Amino acid sequence: MEKFMWFMMLVMMGFASPAWASKMNIDPYFAVDVSALQANLAGSNATSAAFSFIAGSTLNWISPNLGAEVRVGFGGQIPTFGGSINSYTAYFLKPSMEVTRRLDVYALLGGTTISMDIAGFSYADTSPSYGLGFTYHVPNESLSFAAEWVQYRRNSDQSSTNISGVSISGVSASFVFSYY
Repeated sequence: MEKFMWFMMLVMMGFASPAWASKMNIDPYFAVDVSALQANLAGSNATSAAFSFIAGSTLNWISPNLGAEVRVGFGGQIPTFGGSINSYTAYFLKPSMEVTRRLDVYALLGGTTISMDIAGFSYADTSPSYGLGFTYHVPNESLSFAAEWVQYRRNSDQSSTNISGVSISGVSASFVFSYY
């Protein structure tokens, strides 16, 4: 039920965005993201498919090269560790640089809260996150494609018996729709 509520909230934001965006001088965007998340625990790796919904905006009143975004994602099974990545919520600042008229590179800096089950233990944790990516704008300026790498969670200890030893990173591909 919680996943459905997050999805509906993002859909409703998509319909309301054009009205308030023009008044606030922001350029909102929404994206659907497909990822491969890699979990690392004490030197063992496991990969899980994941998807996320992204809502973000360019912060024009500060800089046209700075954005902010929220991601709500849902992971999958990681049988190697006897568990799953249930969900994650990430908050990022997104500084970017235009390389060409159609290509932008960007960094992601923020934090992520991840809920996971590993070896019979349920766990939720918030940790710093960072990443790098690029966006390619297709001829229709409101549609673009993005690819990125993100370190969602970095292990705080190397123990295989403690859940804090899990690192999670991911590579993803997104279709982005922007309101200009």
